[in-house]
Amino acid sequence: KVKKCVFDKAIDYVFEWENGFQRNPNDAGNKICDANMKPLKDANGKDLLGATNMGITTCASGLSVYCVQKMTEKDARHYYWTRFYRKYGYYKLPASAIAAVMELAVGGSGTVANELRGAANVTGCGTSPVVNDCTAEAVSNFINENGVDAFYKNIATLRANKRTGKQRERALGIQKLSTAYKTCGG
Repeated sequence: KVKKCVFDKAIDYVFEWENGFQRNPNDAGNKICDANMKPLKDANGKDLLGATNMGITTCASGLSVYCVQKMTEKDARHYYWTRFYRKYGYYKLPASAIAAVMELAVGGSGTVANELRGAANVTGCGTSPVVNDCTAEAVSNFINENGVDAFYKNIATLRANKRTGKQRERALGIQKLSTAYKTCGG
């Protein structure tokens, strides 16, 4: 119950940044991709324009522009629950880590497990994008030894150091998500 509450708070934060539907050709996420996530080109060699809605892109999701456009908030929450939380093993993590993980996943789910290992200062847990038991235990141990706030500060700093501009600002904002766990009864 606490994990679901923290998940919902994290998705609320995502929605603050990822407003609604848009098809901005300057947004790197707004492409239509093949099965290997390579942008498809038109007859003139330009990327086919996709779309984004609530952080869900046509490229990463494999959904059509129409489906992305018609997506509701309820649909988006379900998408994040099944395509991120369940698929990448985030459910193995302690409830206190879920808010950071879900926000990180929207920016690239394939790097989250490695970022978790970095924030927990652990090596030897592999490089899989799926959270394994070793990574979940390392994160749990780090939080138990150093506290939730220290974990969120570490993960936010690691992500922010790889970003600039608004994306850096968004990454640093992950620190405030440490309160999600506390407000959900943790």
